[in-house]
Amino acid sequence: MADLAPSPVRLPLVTYILCNRNEDGRIGLTIESLKAQDYPRYEVVVVDDASDDDSREAIGKHIDGEPAFNTLYLDERRGPFAAALEGLKIANGAFVSFVTPDEYLTPNHASILVQLHLAVTQTTTVASGGLAKVASDGSLLTGSVNALADDDDPLAHHEDLRPSFLAPRLSTVDEVLYAQFRDITRAYHHSGERRRWDTGAANMYRRFVLECVRPVGDIGSAYDFRPDQYFSLLSHLFGGSARCSIPVGTVRTRAEDYRLESFDRKRPQATHLPPWECRLLMARAVLDRASDLQWRVDGRITKVLDRILGEPPNKKGYAGRDARDLLASHATTLIDVLGRPAARRYLRNRLGRPMLRSTPEFSKGKAVQQDRSGPPGKSAIGS
Repeated sequence: MADLAPSPVRLPLVTYILCNRNEDGRIGLTIESLKAQDYPRYEVVVVDDASDDDSREAIGKHIDGEPAFNTLYLDERRGPFAAALEGLKIANGAFVSFVTPDEYLTPNHASILVQLHLAVTQTTTVASGGLAKVASDGSLLTGSVNALADDDDPLAHHEDLRPSFLAPRLSTVDEVLYAQFRDITRAYHHSGERRRWDTGAANMYRRFVLECVRPVGDIGSAYDFRPDQYFSLLSHLFGGSARCSIPVGTVRTRAEDYRLESFDRKRPQATHLPPWECRLLMARAVLDRASDLQWRVDGRITKVLDRILGEPPNKKGYAGRDARDLLASHATTLIDVLGRPAARRYLRNRLGRPMLRSTPEFSKGKAVQQDRSGPPGKSAIGS
């Protein structure tokens, strides 16, 4: 990198956001794995979600004055997602990875995922490695991670990494490791249906995308899902993703909860959609920011919403009232972004005709008044 421009060019700063809730016996090992990163530019934001055990003492003991670490202690429990958003507010990195005390990262975690972002031929918004599963005592439950078993997927770009002599290459990634990258990495288009990423700290996101799709305002403390469940799908929908089978850490799981999975090339793989409450929050964020996001996704805002909420099963619209209420409450926004005819067509198939007619923006009187007023910027009488 220094050969390109010794003074102005620097490696991007990586922010790790480590959220903790009553894990005083585990968080120490996770902090030590973060301190051992070989990547030269990173910071760690430790967010304690109002723990009532000895977490504060454990965090202080293991950080031990390290300048790269910042701590944020919440006075009341917010839940893992809201706690992660609090950490994101004080993050400075161009790339962000969310970590839990159940995870232990390899020393080259940041190097691998930053290199993946920099080397892929198409810009991606989320890069994913793999996390091997271990039991609570540390013994391995899996010997492979995140296998690339979809070689026949037309939306997977094979060997979609630049040759080593054309890509900015980190000094911590040697020729042998980079050659492995090219064999076991795929980049995926945003329109793909299958899951393109692993969970938790296996993922590293571009910060600017997280800022574009994060919820607007304070979400309170009602949400108990993980930040990767919210940000992975949204980031992929906005810019695609890249996935590499190189392990970048481990995640603890109870042996009795471990589920063996088989792969059948002829059978479509599960999409692993986030919980419904998470998807509703995602859709609300997209609708709240629709005017800004529409151009960023090349006019695909309705397709993004359909990927989040799912397409309605019939012309009667969504069966769930919560999705219909959400869309109806943003009818004005959709009219501004799509135009009235396109917004009407979109909402008619998702709200159903009766609810559409009861929506103030599309009530009969409103429609007549709109028709009489003529197109924006012109007289209703005409010239």
